[in-house]
Amino acid sequence: MIETALYDEVADRLLRWYPRSWRDRYGEEFAALLCDQIAEQPRSWRRDADVRWHGVKARLSAVGLGHSPLRDRNAMRTVEAVTLACFLGCLVSLWSQILRGSSSAPYAHPAVAAMRVVLAATFLVIGLWAFSGVTTLARRVMRARDDGHGSTLVPALLMVGIGSALFAAGITAVWSRLHWAVTPTSVSTVAAESISTFWLHPHLLGQVPGAQIVWMVVSPFAVAVVVAGGLRLHRILDEVAPVLGSPMRQRRWQAASLAPALVVSTWWVISSRQLQMPALRAGTLDAAMIAAMTALLAVHSTVSRTRAAESG
Repeated sequence: MIETALYDEVADRLLRWYPRSWRDRYGEEFAALLCDQIAEQPRSWRRDADVRWHGVKARLSAVGLGHSPLRDRNAMRTVEAVTLACFLGCLVSLWSQILRGSSSAPYAHPAVAAMRVVLAATFLVIGLWAFSGVTTLARRVMRARDDGHGSTLVPALLMVGIGSALFAAGITAVWSRLHWAVTPTSVSTVAAESISTFWLHPHLLGQVPGAQIVWMVVSPFAVAVVVAGGLRLHRILDEVAPVLGSPMRQRRWQAASLAPALVVSTWWVISSRQLQMPALRAGTLDAAMIAAMTALLAVHSTVSRTRAAESG
């Protein structure tokens, strides 16, 4: 009896490597098979490694990064949101460096000029599809309220509202305490400090006023609250007010608007080593962010395409 309980415990630990959707469908049968194998051979690193590896593959497939028919729509949406938020964070960091560096002195490098043009164009496109997404979301919220589901949306809406208020309060505090004018340089400074790249340069923290330190702490938390609230809101709306129309077109539009920004950012990182101004010269961190952005955009596009196909 004790040995059977131990076998069940080992099998249960191995099964946790698999996503919930897979365990709900195949878990009981697979656990029985594992218990039989463990009883015959209590210790086998090859078996355990193989089970874990296939568990990781099942989790990747569940979020749209594999060919398994078992999908987790909530997990796919979470991966989409997190990869997009991280991609935009890296993009803001790179472009803020360009704005701050190029506004402090004249520049004549084509990569810098191209970055500024693509920056404006991409922000315009991102703003348009963000406005479209918010408008669609608002219509779905109103439809859910009219159908009697308004009370279920309140916690998610509160999360989004609190996160947005924190973010807006942080921006207001920085500008009011430092008496900055709203210029491209000040906007890029606040944007760069709204993500945590400054924490990777501890020697700079001593030069940053207290209001900006507070902003650097509060803003990532505010963004996380907004993203978490938005995900919760979408999950509820998927059940009570499904999106109308084809989501595939919108996701292709998003990917198409982000890809040129990544290409030009990569061009700047490669070519900026020839620039004389240190403020405009990309470093190792910038190259690492380009690699991360490439991986994030690839994952985001794959998961979005899979989720759109699953939605029909």
